[in-house]
Amino acid sequence: MKELFKNKLIWVVIVLIILNLLSIGMLWCSHMCKGKDKWDGKDRHHKDFLSEKLNFTEAQKTAFHKLRETHFAEIKNNKKKIHELKKELMNLPEDVVASDSSARRISNEIGSIQANMEWSRYEHFKQVYNLCDDSQKKLFKDVLMHIQSKDQWGKGDGRDKWRNCEKGCNK
Repeated sequence: MKELFKNKLIWVVIVLIILNLLSIGMLWCSHMCKGKDKWDGKDRHHKDFLSEKLNFTEAQKTAFHKLRETHFAEIKNNKKKIHELKKELMNLPEDVVASDSSARRISNEIGSIQANMEWSRYEHFKQVYNLCDDSQKKLFKDVLMHIQSKDQWGKGDGRDKWRNCEKGCNK
């Protein structure tokens, strides 16, 4: 009986080790296959996505990259603030002096920063739109709507499918 139990235990351990290795492999592959973070500005393909799709001139590209750098610096700063506030919020239950009003205040602050980020995003795309000539503006609307529709439902940023479409693809 002990021998049978020992054999089963060995097989269970082997199966668990294999499952762990597969899980680690899948995590590593998904991380490596994605490339760099699309928001950190280091991945050239993502960085130039709009300027390439819209066939920006060199002057437009220069202006676009300045707008982009400013926008992403602001977004990064806001995300950092939100992160700090969320840490503060999660530490409140441990604080015996903290009240629900403290949690409400922090939550409202997070919401306010998030609203500012959305406004900043709107302003950024409005400025990019204003960089475009008339033919680019039509394509810009299509690209932006496609990206937004994919991003809204959490299915990536919509760029991969768009890359495979012909101009004006509105799927």
